[in-house]
Amino acid sequence: MKDMSCATYECEFCGLHYFDEDTAQSCLNWCVEHNSCNLEITATSVERTHKADDDNRNFSAATTELNQIE
Repeated sequence: MKDMSCATYECEFCGLHYFDEDTAQSCLNWCVEHNSCNLEITATSVERTHKADDDNRNFSAATTELNQIE
């Protein structure tokens, strides 16, 4: 596992990042064994978590804009 700025750990197989080393290791184990990603594990990745935050911000901004039009 690579420690990235002491904040995240990277799966060396698929490159996704996690906040804890155990989850990154679980991801690596799954990737190596199945040559694929596990949706339950990747749902907790930093990339997915940040995408969800971005999606929520975009939805809130769009909703605010629509409310101002009415």
